[in-house]
Amino acid sequence: MAAATARTYELRLERQLGPAITALFPEFSVAHCDDGTTILQGSLPDQAALHGTLARVRDLNLVLVGLRRIECTTASAASTRAPADAADRGTEPA
Repeated sequence: MAAATARTYELRLERQLGPAITALFPEFSVAHCDDGTTILQGSLPDQAALHGTLARVRDLNLVLVGLRRIECTTASAASTRAPADAADRGTEPA
């Protein structure tokens, strides 16, 4: 069985979160968007950590708008990733 490798994830949450809530996600960088959402982006070591993060989102009654794994093979790949709207397709409410 292959060893787990860290993956970078982006979570989009429904509202702009204040410092008290974002402090509960120290492994993520935080960005507030013009549309009123908050993006948490960071690297997680494995699927268990991702599920733990999602449980934290649930336990805090936060609304998850989108989740995507960001594929980076090199340092420059982060600037050439797919647009968010293409990756989030299917996570938008109908």
